[in-house]
Amino acid sequence: MKSVEQYYQEIGGAALDLAKNASGRIALMAHADDGVIAASLFYIEEGNLQVRCIFPPSSVRRNILDFWEEWGRQERRPAWSMMCFIIDDEDFTIDFLYADEFEDGYPSLDDEARLLRHYFGSDDVDRSNPGSGL
Repeated sequence: MKSVEQYYQEIGGAALDLAKNASGRIALMAHADDGVIAASLFYIEEGNLQVRCIFPPSSVRRNILDFWEEWGRQERRPAWSMMCFIIDDEDFTIDFLYADEFEDGYPSLDDEARLLRHYFGSDDVDRSNPGSGL
């Protein structure tokens, strides 16, 4: 069984590896539910002001789902619905959002846009090649 810190290191390392030519903030957002994970990596590439989106490969998504399942197994820790893993240079923060924080009990595209505006100041995203992280 991995520790929470090991998951943090692995997830953060994968985000850094995937965000090629990132200049500034990197945000890995993941929505989890029983046996299901959806994840997107957002960052601004050097020389481009638009936020870029790529989908992490299945190994990264599986690791996030394992982390979600382990988080839910620990007492006094309800399972989160959405995780926002934010990397700013050498610092990172993780924001966990729970079902009761979403209008329908789970994150929507409007919630994602709101979070992108919060983390990047814009929800203008280049989604032209999201599979490049696969």
